[in-house]
Amino acid sequence: MRKFRFITALIAFNMAMIMQATDIDNTIIGYVVDSSSNEPLPFVTVKIAPENGKSMFFASDENGKFTANTKTQGKHLVAFSCLGYEADSLWTSVSKQITNLGTIKLKPRAKELQGIEIVERRKLIKLTSSGIEYDLANDLKAKSDNLLDALNYVPLVNVDGKGDIQVGGSSSYTIYLNGKPYRIAQQNPKDVLQSIPASTISKIEVITNLDAGYDGDSRGAVINIITAKKTLDGYYVSLNAGGETQPKASAGISFLMTKNKVNASIGYNYSVDSHYDQPVDTKHTIFDKDGIASEQTLESIGDGTWKNHTIRTLFEFNIDSVQSLYIDAHALLKGTQNSGMATEIYSVPASGSLHSYYVFNNDFWQGSAESNIIYRKLFKQNKKDLFTIGYRFTYNPDKRETEQERHIYNGVPEDNIIEFSEKDRYVTDGGLYEHTLQSDYVIPLKKAGTICIGAKDILRHGNTHPKYSIWDYTADKWTDNDPAIIDSHGNMKQLQNIGSAYLNYSLSTGKFNISAGLRGEHTHNKISFKEVSQYDFTRNIFDIIPRVNVSFMTGKSAQFSLSYSSTVVRPSIWEMNPFRNKMNAYYVSFGNPNLVSERNHDINLNFMSFSNKLFLSAGMKFNHTNNAIMRFSVMDEVNPSITNLTYGNIGERTNVGANIYVNYRPINALSFTLYGDMGNCNIKSRQLETDNNYLTYNFNFRGEVTMKHNWCAGMSVGHYKSAPTQVHTTVNSLTMYSLYVKKYFLKRKLCVTLTANDFFDKYMKSTRTTINKDFHFVQNNYITSRSFGVALSYNFGSGEKTKLKRNNNITNDDLKTKTGVK
Repeated sequence: MRKFRFITALIAFNMAMIMQATDIDNTIIGYVVDSSSNEPLPFVTVKIAPENGKSMFFASDENGKFTANTKTQGKHLVAFSCLGYEADSLWTSVSKQITNLGTIKLKPRAKELQGIEIVERRKLIKLTSSGIEYDLANDLKAKSDNLLDALNYVPLVNVDGKGDIQVGGSSSYTIYLNGKPYRIAQQNPKDVLQSIPASTISKIEVITNLDAGYDGDSRGAVINIITAKKTLDGYYVSLNAGGETQPKASAGISFLMTKNKVNASIGYNYSVDSHYDQPVDTKHTIFDKDGIASEQTLESIGDGTWKNHTIRTLFEFNIDSVQSLYIDAHALLKGTQNSGMATEIYSVPASGSLHSYYVFNNDFWQGSAESNIIYRKLFKQNKKDLFTIGYRFTYNPDKRETEQERHIYNGVPEDNIIEFSEKDRYVTDGGLYEHTLQSDYVIPLKKAGTICIGAKDILRHGNTHPKYSIWDYTADKWTDNDPAIIDSHGNMKQLQNIGSAYLNYSLSTGKFNISAGLRGEHTHNKISFKEVSQYDFTRNIFDIIPRVNVSFMTGKSAQFSLSYSSTVVRPSIWEMNPFRNKMNAYYVSFGNPNLVSERNHDINLNFMSFSNKLFLSAGMKFNHTNNAIMRFSVMDEVNPSITNLTYGNIGERTNVGANIYVNYRPINALSFTLYGDMGNCNIKSRQLETDNNYLTYNFNFRGEVTMKHNWCAGMSVGHYKSAPTQVHTTVNSLTMYSLYVKKYFLKRKLCVTLTANDFFDKYMKSTRTTINKDFHFVQNNYITSRSFGVALSYNFGSGEKTKLKRNNNITNDDLKTKTGVK
């Protein structure tokens, strides 16, 4: 009987357990990752479908993990779907409380949407400890543009209607190519980047947190352009051409190829920009010591032509899987020719008026040539730089010729009675040569972080050779002016040597990143003059440059960062050149050989977050500059009717501001971008008796829609007011707008773009006003703005695409005017 009760109780217990088991949740877990990068995929839809039951839906979290609960056992179909990836599914048998599916890898794919291939935007953006990385190669809407226009697709970067670039609300940035300074682009970003097809670019890195490995002159942020190459033997050709009614035209070709271990890239671009019958008027009021005003007014009509030749070559030889030799050569030849005529009236109280008629002609040829040779050795594990050593050479020519003839009338020009005439010519022939040797080495400390050490030496030698001539009407020939009369110390030579070394430590724990380092720079600067050696001088300066960056990632799609950096900006030889450029009879500009370096301190606080539909970046910035190098105007001590425009270390400049960048894509075919920044610029100078505040802002809105049958349309509008580059000076705000339509043909190999710019306004009025105790000066430039244009781009080739980077390990950004080719 006792045995029977035991068996009955055991049966009852088992039945209770079985009945209870039907109420217990059975859990299915797993991780979903990208098959190519092994990065976790958040927000993946997971469908759980029992063989004989109702389907349920779940989603993976930010780390790609999913947890699905089901009350049934037996066979279950588990299906995975995510926009931008191929769907996948599998059968699993659920027979216990936890079923672990392990890691599921989804393959990326381009999605066909209304006739245009669109990759999910979330997949194009990657947050890093130093900033962001944007996969431009997979943003097919951007690939048909030139690189300057394509930068508008890159978060944090804004290109306004004038072609000026800002990063995070600041115009302080450095352009790199494949990890090395891109000098020619830094010198002329608009001209150079417009000449590069976006289809030849793989990625854009926006580096907002700079470590000590960057030069003391690298400020604000770095835009690192990573070019594309081929992984297999093959080639890729891109052709582009376009024109506008302004008139304006450009054409170019870019060629990429791979053969065995050799990657090569060659590109050429030509552009011409012309303005005809361009009005300019100025009003210059001068006060003497008694406060009595003299007035000079000038009205002119001029023609101008700007021509650019850009040449790019890159060559890379892969010695083995971790060693490579890189060689490049870049050149930008920039020609400016303008001519015109002007009428001038100079009125002096109690002395009447003096009427003049001008004919002027200017011919400037400037630019840059650059070559790099770099050896690289990579880590075997992650293929990142272990050791690099390289040499860089740049040459920046400076050739200017100005010729003007002035006729002074007794009365008014209409009376055609010339009292006397004068004709003069100003020529300068000079340039800057730069040699740089640099080496960097990385020491990994496993889980304790990374140490980077490096050294660099820059040797510069520059010269300027001005020549002043006047026309002898009697002998009908040019004669050289007496050097003793015309500021003879314009014959100047500069020898500059900068030796530097740095140490930087960085640590990343996944979500938390810190980088801190010090850079020491010793500068030897020697200036000498041919005719007047008493002006010669030599300076030796040593600078300590600290940098600290801290960032915290609150998941895969959000990051806070705080950084402090100190930078040194040295005056260029062009700002120091004392060559006197006689702009007219009453206005002369020249450089200042006594300039010293300015020192900048920057603090930036930023937040970034993104999802499939929204990218948001917001930040605050503070910048303080000592010994700020700025232009200023002052009356000539000998002849008060002449105003001198020159450079000086005027004192302190402080900028405080905030910025925001929002990109919203409610659906893949529709994109809206809003960029804005606002700040206050304070310029304080005891020497010039100024303490002024200037409100600055920059707002830009851009919208784009992708339509059926390979059509795309968009618009942009911007409103800007910039900080002054000259003391006591303000500039007016400007508004610019444009519309464009694109159509793709031949399987997207051919793109035709139609544009309309500022079509309601023939001219854009730019006003510059300078007011101080000695004079008031107002200049109005009426710049042709209305234009309509067409642009063509055609791409073809064979083989698979990969990366061919311009190596930018060697860069020098310490001059106010940049050297090299970007």
